[in-house]
Formats: sequence, C-alpha cells, structure tokens
Amino acid sequence: MRIAAIGGDKAPAIKTLSQSMDNANVLVIPSACSTPKSYDRKVAACVAFFESQNMQPTVLHALNETPSKTKIDHEIGSTGLIYTIGGNTPVMLQNMAEHGTDAAIREAVLQGTPHAGVSAGALLPFRGMHSCIAKKPAEEDWEYTLFEGLDLLHATATAHADQHDPTPFGIREDTRLEHLSAHFPHNTDLGVGIDNGASLIIQDNESFVVSAVADARVHVLVPLMEGLGDIWLRHGHHLPDDFHHQLTDPS
Repeated sequence: MRIAAIGGDKAPAIKTLSQSMDNANVLVIPSACSTPKSYDRKVAACVAFFESQNMQPTVLHALNETPSKTKIDHEIGSTGLIYTIGGNTPVMLQNMAEHGTDAAIREAVLQGTPHAGVSAGALLPFRGMHSCIAKKPAEEDWEYTLFEGLDLLHATATAHADQHDPTPFGIREDTRLEHLSAHFPHNTDLGVGIDNGASLIIQDNESFVVSAVADARVHVLVPLMEGLGDIWLRHGHHLPDDFHHQLTDPS
C-alpha cells in the first residue's frame, strides 16, 4: 500500500508519493464537499495545485452527482493517484457509500494505487475516524464523533490533531488529539494524530513523517498499563517497525 494521510499543506506528501506513481493522472474525489461554495473553492484549488506539479487531474463527479460504476471503474483504473479532498466526514462517507467509491478505492489501494487525502480524506483509509461532524462548527451544537473508515490502516486517527475547533460558545479548550486521548476507544490498540502541516506516509515496508511546518508532528497513541502513551514524530522520523506492522498488517 502507498498512502499519504495529510493534516494540511499537501505539497510535501504529494511530492513524496509522486516518485512512485505509475502515471501523472490524478483522480480527485470531492465527495466530502457539502456546499457549492466548498466544492467550487476546493476543487479549483486542487486542480490548480496538481496542474502546477505537471500532473493531469480529473474530478470524479460534480456536486450532488452520482457517478456510474462504469465511470468509477474507468477513472480509478487509469489513474496514478487517488486524491480525496477534505470536508465533512459524514457527508463524505454517505456519498461514497451511495456511489460505491468507498469499496472501489479500498480495492484499488490494495492493488497498489496510491491514495492521498487531507482532513476527512486523510482519515478515510483508517479503521476508525475521529472527526468534527459539523458543517459550520461555529454555528452548530456538535461533538467529536467516531466513524468507520476503510480499515486499510488498523488504527483510529484524527487529523488537525493540534487544532482547537470553534463552537457557538467559543473556542474549545481541548485539541482534537486531547479529545481522542480522553475518549480513546476500548477496542482500539493504536491511535494516530496528525497535526496541521504534517503528513504520515505509509508504504509497504515503512511509515514516516513529512512536514511543511517545522514543529508539526504525527502522534502515535498506544494503550499502556499506566495509561495512554503518546509517541510523537517529526519530519523525517520513521514509525517504529512494530507499529508500522500493527498499522498495516491485515491480521
């Protein structure tokens, strides 16, 4: 598998994955976009970015469009990279389930197609996804929620781990990582927190961090007898082999 889970600023992660792409085609999956404004802004930015990298982006579907199975199979089969845009996690999962893109992406990654994603898209490959459910967090009453991802990576993950999110009552005191740590699922043996500006790269034989911000970290949460351990990694650091195998082994 070749996966990039991006907390923000995708350039370093995409540069890393591009070295092993079979071709320059990029399939952009916009299923997490929940409003016309969000779709137009994010899709345009993605297309412009990939074109600036001498890649050929194709957007899988318009807002609220259901792509056919034939189109999904064709586009995924001919792409060198699948890129899932960030946005609203429950909207993304609902749209993908209706399209069948969730199963198609999972199978493609298992067959060797690289996947990259930011925010909600970064969480998609994980078994568990810890996410803010609100479309407008500053205007809605909400709480962090756990969702089931594609289970390509056997951990529960949160993106923007160092972020304090807005609510109608002000900025939350706890970060996303702190909330996940305080509500760590009992059925999870491994957690991952990806700071803004950091990315976790997962390849067949290794996992490592690339960052666009010097202090950005990837956190590995491990249940211990005395509580929850937090092993943090910065740019260039590799995940210890036992954690890499725990994250990627199908058993």
